[in-house]
Amino acid sequence: MDVSEDLPVSKIEMDLEVRHAVTSKHDSKGWQVIPCQGWNIVDGCDGVGSCRYCDMLEKCQETIKTAHKYVNDHKAEDFIRKNRLCPPPKGHWTMTFSKIFTIDDLPKSFFGPLQSNEYWLTFSFTDGHDKKLGCARLWVDVCKYALQDKSQKCLRDPNAFKNFINEISSQAEQIRSRNG
Repeated sequence: MDVSEDLPVSKIEMDLEVRHAVTSKHDSKGWQVIPCQGWNIVDGCDGVGSCRYCDMLEKCQETIKTAHKYVNDHKAEDFIRKNRLCPPPKGHWTMTFSKIFTIDDLPKSFFGPLQSNEYWLTFSFTDGHDKKLGCARLWVDVCKYALQDKSQKCLRDPNAFKNFINEISSQAEQIRSRNG
């Protein structure tokens, strides 16, 4: 990611679009948007699916605060301590995700039926006033294998998308009932 100009220090929002691979009756593959579920009714932010996240700077700062738990290199610790990283300054930055979600964050249907699911995640960053700051796209293949499967063949479940939406809907309902 190239940061070519100073980024806003007051607010950065992120819009996430999640598309799921679906196969039609005629075996043609398409990409269907997964709608946002369980967003905050006050500001329309957060949730699961294609949602808007309004407080990316706060999320970034929380990540930096907890980084010392995972960073064991003195030079890296020193760099994090001495530099303003939220938002990142000008330059070329590489972001590496070794883990995006824990099992608890994902709907159970990801891990319930044996399946292979493909997703396109499109991230769009703005300054909170619709000025575009950057965007990125990530392709994810979520795959499960049978335990005794020596050939490691990916097993697909034609009902995975329906199960995914049902699970997200029930999670959103639980969030709403908790928040009263």
